[in-house]
Amino acid sequence: MFAFALYDQHERLLTVARDRFGIKPLYVYDQQDLFIFASEIGAMRPWIRFEPDLLSISSYLQGRQEPVKGFLFFKHISS
Repeated sequence: MFAFALYDQHERLLTVARDRFGIKPLYVYDQQDLFIFASEIGAMRPWIRFEPDLLSISSYLQGRQEPVKGFLFFKHISS
């Protein structure tokens, strides 16, 4: 189980990956000039303000059992 990031300074390329079974979570926030990734959403708190994603919350409450695929209950954070 793993999640990591590699940055190629010469190519200016960032590669973020996790194990293919998804045992180790990887959450990503990508907006404007800010890119944050972490294995826990709470670790992002010092840099961003959490805003609820009403569409994901609504679909969960209507019986989908989970948020819209790829999204969480917070805006601009995906898994």
